[in-house]
Amino acid sequence: MIEPNPATRPRWCPHCLNRMRVSRNPYYGVGLAVHQHLSTCPRCGYVEFVRAPRRADPPPVAAPPSPPSLAHRALALAARCSARLIPTRRGSSPG
Repeated sequence: MIEPNPATRPRWCPHCLNRMRVSRNPYYGVGLAVHQHLSTCPRCGYVEFVRAPRRADPPPVAAPPSPPSLAHRALALAARCSARLIPTRRGSSPG
């Protein structure tokens, strides 16, 4: 069953049991107002905030890879230098 939107779901006043009217919060987005809708009872004037539906948590962001350590960079440099110093036999036939 699909849950109806909290802003359109019928609400009833806890004080006088009259049907409440849902309206947009005029202060939403200004200052500290975080609730987008308000429920107001036309009979007794009771007001309450309408909770917004919970959104799914965003997937975690992977941390960027850490740079190689100084020892790893030194070993890589040594390997590159030794590869240049040791001659390789290319094009020679075995035997």
